[in-house]
Amino acid sequence: SLGGDGGLNQGFSGSGFWSRPFTRVSDLVVAPSGKIVLLARTIELKRGEWVESAGEAIRLRSNGTFDTSFGRGGRDEVELPRHSSIAAIAVDRKGRVLLAGTIARQLRHEKRSQLRFLLLRTTPGGEADAGFGRGGRVTTAFGSPSNVIADDVLIDAAGRITVGGKFSGPS
Repeated sequence: SLGGDGGLNQGFSGSGFWSRPFTRVSDLVVAPSGKIVLLARTIELKRGEWVESAGEAIRLRSNGTFDTSFGRGGRDEVELPRHSSIAAIAVDRKGRVLLAGTIARQLRHEKRSQLRFLLLRTTPGGEADAGFGRGGRVTTAFGSPSNVIADDVLIDAAGRITVGGKFSGPS
């Protein structure tokens, strides 16, 4: 964390840095409340190979300590469907966390799958938001045989969601 002058913010985690062993932060956002929400992945050794987790949302207070009112002790491990991944995070003005990624779905009557946008939203407390899609989850396809991969997500002041990424398929 840097101060307005570009120097380390010593009030953030006591050193200006936030880190955890075997954890990689892949995206972050400051919530309207001033809390910092991270999309983090843990890395662990399984059967002789390094494996990265699907991801978790971590919410920190502005001083770099875990916000224990979110998820379990400030952490909300993302429960992803099979064959999916998360790439980006956003927070709306109500404090709900939105995670954007990609899911592969098997196409009916075909031997191939299609990549679709995947959105997951939590309540301000870190639980799946039952009022969003089906159980807090939305998937979006853009016609067959196109594939989309979500890389970023934004929420405007009116609450509209914009997902950016890569598209391949017929134009």
